[in-house]
Amino acid sequence: MLVRLKEILAHEHELREDIRKWALAATGNCSSIAAELLHEFAKPEGTVMNLEEKFERWGKELSEQSRQEGRQEGLQEGRQETLQRAMQRLLAKRFGALKPVTLKRIQSSTPEQLEIWLDNIVDAKTLDQVFRQVH
Repeated sequence: MLVRLKEILAHEHELREDIRKWALAATGNCSSIAAELLHEFAKPEGTVMNLEEKFERWGKELSEQSRQEGRQEGLQEGRQETLQRAMQRLLAKRFGALKPVTLKRIQSSTPEQLEIWLDNIVDAKTLDQVFRQVH
């Protein structure tokens, strides 16, 4: 199949451009892999075996990259959820039941903002003082 595709691409410039776009999309815009793929298709001496080996290697590389990105996102989400829970517990203990607007504000905040507010809890005498920007 790859041999036939190479033959077709030798004469079909529009199709080659479509394949280039597909290669970029399929590799998550990883231009080095896409460029290598396109270069291999352009080489007359390129073999099907080379392409099959490269597809396998690229698949492994992209899979590992996706796993790493997923782990990082999971760690960030876990950190944010932990900060949100800590903020809610401390505020409720210090100031009583929290209003929905306060809960929404906490849920929509960044980890950096939550850290500032958590620091502010120590000295705040009112709920409004917790949400001031400086700490």
